[in-house]
Parts: sequence; structure tokens; C-alpha cells
Amino acid sequence: MAAVSLAVLVTLLLPAWAAAGTGVAGDRQPQTAVDRWHRLRHYYSMDPNQPDGGGVHIGLCPGIGLRVGNPGTVFGVADIYISVSRRRSFSLFAGAGVEGANRVRSAVFTLGWGGVRRIHVARRQTGFFGAFLRYRDFVGRTGTTRRDAVSVGTEVGAGHMGFTFELGASRRENGDWNALVYVGFKVIWAVPLGW
Repeated sequence: MAAVSLAVLVTLLLPAWAAAGTGVAGDRQPQTAVDRWHRLRHYYSMDPNQPDGGGVHIGLCPGIGLRVGNPGTVFGVADIYISVSRRRSFSLFAGAGVEGANRVRSAVFTLGWGGVRRIHVARRQTGFFGAFLRYRDFVGRTGTTRRDAVSVGTEVGAGHMGFTFELGASRRENGDWNALVYVGFKVIWAVPLGW
């Protein structure tokens, strides 16, 4: 529970910290660090001189795929994220999922910075971008030896393809901590709601 509490606290403090930076945008409005972060990652697909459009944007992003790494070598994953964004203010997402193969199974909880976004490519489409904190609760037969894990990582997706990378540590029942490293590939459905 301490790991989940820490993840919530850090995620809640990120927008305030990121909004501390200021500058001048091309549309002569103050530009926050949040705004610069999204521009660098092409989160804003519209012309920077175009009005914001206002309001809060909600996005839904379910996905299924594979993760490769330690512990577990190769296993399947299914998760769903919901993102809430307000341009020039904040962009957060949260999600839950499951993963497993053979004896390694876990429930996964994710809190992150980023979310569903529009992408300019050959045709109009949406995608997903985020940096995240993640907590795993190992269940089933592995629960007798492995307890939980915490990690940080990033996820990026365009169209229906997504890629994840994360680093962290997993804890065993005897108190030992082991390195956690995962690379993942997913099929995603990034759906903007109410844009």
C-alpha cells in the first residue's frame, strides 16, 4: 500500500511542479512547462495560433499485447486507461489491467502523465503517450513467493500500435528485491471522448 500511496502523491504533485515554468507562446499567451512538454511530443496537433477550444478532454485507451522481460520472460497483458486533459493545465491518466503467463500473474495499476492525443500522419488518427508510475500485485500461485512490484516507464502509441518500456523492482516474501525490466508491444484503441 505504501507504493500505491507514493504513486498517487507524486502524480498529484506533477502538474503543480510542471506548471511552474513560464514563457511566451507563439499565440502570445503564457506558456507553461506543461504546454512545452506536450508540444515537444506533438500532443497538440492543431496550429499553435489556433484557439484552445477550452474544456476538459477525456480519452479511453484499452489495449492487449505482450510484455518481455524479468520477471516472467514473456507474458500476455490486457489493460485499460482513462485520460483527462486540459490544454495548458494538466494531462493525467490512470488504468488497471492484468498480465500473466505460467506461474507469473499480477494485477497492474498505473498512474501517469499524458494520455490520448491526436496525431498528424498520413491520415487523421489518435494515439497515446504517457510517462507512468506502476504498481503490481502478484496473485495466484506466485503470491506465495512474490508480493508486489513498483516501476516507472513510458508508453507511446500511434494508430493501433503501442510500445512500452519500464524499469523497477519486485519484492519477494522473504524481503529480497529483484530488478524489473519490461519491454512491451500492444494493440491499442485510443478513443477521444467529447472532443
